[in-house]
Amino acid sequence: MATIAAPSKICALVPVKRLGWAKSRLAPHLTTGERNCLAEAMLRDVLDVLSKVPQLGELRSSPRTPPSLQ
Repeated sequence: MATIAAPSKICALVPVKRLGWAKSRLAPHLTTGERNCLAEAMLRDVLDVLSKVPQLGELRSSPRTPPSLQ
């Protein structure tokens, strides 16, 4: 029986919607700008936490990630 080596590092892929479409269910309560800010802040938090995980060998986000967060 062959032995398969476990990968030593994990890759995290974070999908990102266009900020203009993010948090659309909050539209009755927040302006587009407020929803964009909220979505960007949440994405920033997720990327920050993931960047501190030592087991992650690679962290990628979708092409729609705002340049300020890459």
